[in-house]
Amino acid sequence: MYWPDFFTVAPHGAGTQSFLFYLLKVGLPCSPWTAIDTAENTWEAMKFVNVHKRRYKCVGVTVDRNCVNPNLFPGLAGKKVPVFWIVRDPLAVLASNVNISVGNGIINAVMGTAMGADAPVDARAARPDLKTWFSCFAFAMPGFIFLFGSQLKSVLPYTEESRIELFDTSELTEAGAANVLGRIRKHCNGYYGESVRKLFSIPYNSFLNRAQCSVPLCKVGSGERSVTVWFCPKELYPFYTMYRKVTELGYLLVDGTEYTLFSPEVEPECVPGIRQELSSVYGELMERARVFRQKMETIGALYARLSFKPQDIVDFLMENGDYLNKFRSLLDGEFTMVERLRPGLAASWRYTAQCL
Repeated sequence: MYWPDFFTVAPHGAGTQSFLFYLLKVGLPCSPWTAIDTAENTWEAMKFVNVHKRRYKCVGVTVDRNCVNPNLFPGLAGKKVPVFWIVRDPLAVLASNVNISVGNGIINAVMGTAMGADAPVDARAARPDLKTWFSCFAFAMPGFIFLFGSQLKSVLPYTEESRIELFDTSELTEAGAANVLGRIRKHCNGYYGESVRKLFSIPYNSFLNRAQCSVPLCKVGSGERSVTVWFCPKELYPFYTMYRKVTELGYLLVDGTEYTLFSPEVEPECVPGIRQELSSVYGELMERARVFRQKMETIGALYARLSFKPQDIVDFLMENGDYLNKFRSLLDGEFTMVERLRPGLAASWRYTAQCL
């Protein structure tokens, strides 16, 4: 039985997916975000660790909510493993979370329409009412969003301060790549086959990339042998299929971009026949992929226009005192450890500073 070599701790909306993407690029896979709060959930995380230890030297577990039971990792008793702690201006975290609703609304509208410059997306449908969203999500489930120090306490039994590396999301840039990877290297040795700057220059947008990997391309076969074929950019395939069992079925080259074809539904004996069928309709698949890429461009443009900015959330809170007071109360005590590890960082968060 292998136990986690490190933990990644971060609230929803702090850039966790981006950080996990780059960790995999340097040979440090980490489990998908999950609530490590029950034996069943912990087993799923441990299964991820033990499967990937067959290939990788260091494998981690992601914690994005409280571990209510500090004894879920008995194999780490007495050990001090590294913790990569991702934090971000809480108002930017809030904006990121409300924009999940915006993005899903845009995707549903655009993917169901014919392409065109004026895709009929209803902005009111894509943008939720902030009062409704805050009452239903932000303050109803604060454990998803506001936990900073509380989340870190979940893994403190397995680490010590000298092994906690705190990263602000703003540091995860091409310019800051050498510093970030250098701090990771102090604790975990992965492989670094690409230049440091190249790793962080890979465009990564969690919303758009997730959308690119969650749309089926076609169906092949018939009857009980029918399977759905999915596709995603080759650059993203290892990351987005790391958390589920899929079968790779081939590649598709569309206007200079290479896509990987795959399916989670294929029996091994069916693979040759499916590959042959896909080869026979290669031209049709390319056209479908082009339409999909056009739709993704429309989605990206609409998301840039309709998504909430952190300043929008600041303005809303300043105009709604009850929500502002709830926000302030939820943050009490959450910054203590941030200030201890990185003095002055919390004070530099300019959006939250407007609300304190």
